[in-house]
Amino acid sequence: MKPSRCIFPLMLLITTAALAQTNPVPLINNPLVPDAIAPGGAGFTLTVNGTGFVASSVVDWNGSALATTFVSSSQLTATVPSSAIATAGTASVTVVNPSGGTSNVDYFDIRQSFTAVSFGQSSVTDGASQGAALLMADVNNDGKLDLLITDISDSSVNVLLGNGDGTFGAPMISPVGYFPLAGVIADFNGDGKLDLATTCGPDSGVDVCVSLGNGDGTFQPYAAFAVPNIPYTVATGDFNGDGKLDIAVTIYPNLVSILLGNGDGTFQNAVSYTAGNGVNGLAVGDFNRDGKLDIVTTARLDAAVAVLIGNGDGSFQAPVEYATADSPYTVVTADVNQDGILDLVIKASTGGAKISVLLGNGDGTFQAHHDYSSQNNAGSISAGDLNGDGKLDLVVPDPSSSEIATHLGNGNGTFQHPNYFFSGRFASDAVIGDFNGDGRFDLATLSTNSTVSVMLQATSVLSTTVVNFGDVPVGGTSTSKAKLSNIGNTVFRIKQISVSGEDAADYTETHTCGSTLSAGASCTITITFKPSSTGLRTATIKVRDSAVDRAQEISLTGTGTN
Repeated sequence: MKPSRCIFPLMLLITTAALAQTNPVPLINNPLVPDAIAPGGAGFTLTVNGTGFVASSVVDWNGSALATTFVSSSQLTATVPSSAIATAGTASVTVVNPSGGTSNVDYFDIRQSFTAVSFGQSSVTDGASQGAALLMADVNNDGKLDLLITDISDSSVNVLLGNGDGTFGAPMISPVGYFPLAGVIADFNGDGKLDLATTCGPDSGVDVCVSLGNGDGTFQPYAAFAVPNIPYTVATGDFNGDGKLDIAVTIYPNLVSILLGNGDGTFQNAVSYTAGNGVNGLAVGDFNRDGKLDIVTTARLDAAVAVLIGNGDGSFQAPVEYATADSPYTVVTADVNQDGILDLVIKASTGGAKISVLLGNGDGTFQAHHDYSSQNNAGSISAGDLNGDGKLDLVVPDPSSSEIATHLGNGNGTFQHPNYFFSGRFASDAVIGDFNGDGRFDLATLSTNSTVSVMLQATSVLSTTVVNFGDVPVGGTSTSKAKLSNIGNTVFRIKQISVSGEDAADYTETHTCGSTLSAGASCTITITFKPSSTGLRTATIKVRDSAVDRAQEISLTGTGTN
């Protein structure tokens, strides 16, 4: 009997210890593999790359568990049945760790892929008095994406609940901390309702302010947690692997502060680390694939990004800098060359208005930056598969104009020349999401005059929105072609195709388009440039049809030479 008395307490001790163990909050990398599929096909295997996966992790598809296989702490596979992709739409994908919480959300498009993309401006809404940051999430758990705007004029967050058809309700206002420049949405207290953390600076000091969500789009009064100096940007992740979300903020001029979470919506005292000169942008990822989250910040005064490798206990190693284009402003992490390793994409605000791409080596280091010309001023940058071809694309708003640039990806870490779309006046921030449930990613932008423009992805698509003929002798000719396609399921009417602008007489167009364009069909627009004099000659082709609520444009440039 004596051995039995010894074994039972030992078994109880082991069981109690096992129950007390927690798993980390998982993180999903962008993109899913694949990240889009045509509707009506057979079931398939979905690969989810990320960090913090365990043997009992489960991939959820629209909140329902999929049969999941654990590959490693950074990869899961899941079986998606054919019934889940029978019709066009967008699915939300998360990873759930028992005793570890739920990951960030990534989105999977069920749609036909296409080589190009087009957007129409469907609505403009007054979002805030002086909007600073535009956020996107389903904050009332109705399966429809909502928009949130932090307002620095009256220290509030304005919530626009989505109707699921591309329109949004009137703003619902909740107070947050003073001067909320930036914010992040996550479930900080584990109650299944999304919460909001913002940078803030009350009169007594400078803080991070956390507003717990009520699950209906409103938020409770905020609690403030002190940081050393002015916070600029904020991100979240489980930096010490205890199953509780933590917060990271950039602190001007050269720090990043970490606030470890207690799991109930409160946070421990901030601990700060050096992170480059002129910090601003902030992103989180496992760059060396050791299962521990790392941090990257932009260092504007160093023309670099600073990478801080995580130790897995909430602390970080000394920063290592990698050069970028001048004055890097914002940074996102994503696998842009489809090798399963996180890369960095940076928007630089000066030095020729560049996008810098730094491909990851998988060991926490990065290759030399490759730059692309883009919009002119500081603003956000977002990554997503806009056209459903399995390759990540980039979205860049321009606060100095009324345009937003899209750079379609080639799938190898390089990007095509930008196409431009009207976005509402002076867009400074943009998010990517399917706001009308048709399986195609749409755009929402926040303008500097605090209006929100929703740009639904159109079924009328031009193969290009920019044509540059280069140098052509006066009296000579050069031709180029653009394709207009119908990627929808219904016919649309073609109202007019015309040339306008200062030098319209130097350009002519002919086309094979009739009065309508059937679903799946395309027609060709042939453009001829015949300069009448030397120098730069510009014009615009405008295409008006019933599928887009405003004219689509092809910008034409060429230079006449002797």
